[in-house]
Amino acid sequence: MAKDHRQAKQITMTDALWDQLEELGVELEYRDKRGAHSPLVREMVSAAMTKWRKSPYVCRSARHLVFVTREGHVFYRMIQVLKLNSSREKLPCILEMKPEKRRDFLRGPMGRVEEAEFFRSLWLVNYFAVWLGHEMSGPPRSSWVDRQGTYAKAADLPVDQGRGRFLVRETLVGLQDYVQWQEEERGDDRVDLPIDIPTRNLEVVVIVDSDLYRKASLAPEELPNLELEFRNREGARFEGLEVALDPENPIEFSAGKFLGEETTASRVEPLLGLLRELEERLDAVAQATADNGLVLAEDGRKRIRAAFQFPERFLFYKLEWPSPHFGLEVCVRWEKPPRVG
Repeated sequence: MAKDHRQAKQITMTDALWDQLEELGVELEYRDKRGAHSPLVREMVSAAMTKWRKSPYVCRSARHLVFVTREGHVFYRMIQVLKLNSSREKLPCILEMKPEKRRDFLRGPMGRVEEAEFFRSLWLVNYFAVWLGHEMSGPPRSSWVDRQGTYAKAADLPVDQGRGRFLVRETLVGLQDYVQWQEEERGDDRVDLPIDIPTRNLEVVVIVDSDLYRKASLAPEELPNLELEFRNREGARFEGLEVALDPENPIEFSAGKFLGEETTASRVEPLLGLLRELEERLDAVAQATADNGLVLAEDGRKRIRAAFQFPERFLFYKLEWPSPHFGLEVCVRWEKPPRVG
């Protein structure tokens, strides 16, 4: 095999980044008479390029919207624009309950209902769909409702597309009584959004109805803001937010409260628009037919209408990140509320 011809290429970087490369190269025991910078940069760039070029598919943009209702139900919608790096007959989709909530449910009273039946009853809706192209235009190429899953819902959506094609993947889920309630001591609950495929242009919006805390002895302005944290895929939390505070890949985030004041309505109007869009989408999907039958029967549609209650006031968190790290979990947390039921 012919040896790769290498040429010196000039790149610019800050002195701080240059020094960090040297420190990491020494720590990883790179051996090079000219220093550890070049082999380390080559390895990192090559690894990143390989992931982007050789992964079965990559994500060009992703929007995650999470809404926590006043009764502790959670609705989630994800929209991803994907590009295929290789031909695919089917596109996998999966969503899992977090382990902490599974343990909560198992500790609680399930009555005489079998465990599997109980967990299936908690899913208000689960719906997976895919469209060809860059937009959700017209009916989906395929769609599916998982009626068997307990802790997780999954689908293999037939797409039968070649390399270079674009797809839009949607996940729409509702879970009943999914928040974790405060017991003797204060604590935090969270939503975890894993970055499991190479991704660009990540947007995350989390909205929590402030009436979730109506049993707490707090004035609306005293409610704690939502906060950001990061975890690895084993669930270990990063210390601080430094993993995202990269000047070469700047993350933008904001947290706040909408307490109904007209003076702040313009700031949150885009968030209200996302909630209205979510409500409309839930209504449309609830009446739709997937490839494997009706998404919901009439009693299921009634449960959705009862569970989705548009908030008058809410807490919110929004972030935008050009290039989120592969293998990271983006987590938004809120203080556990006193139980309302």
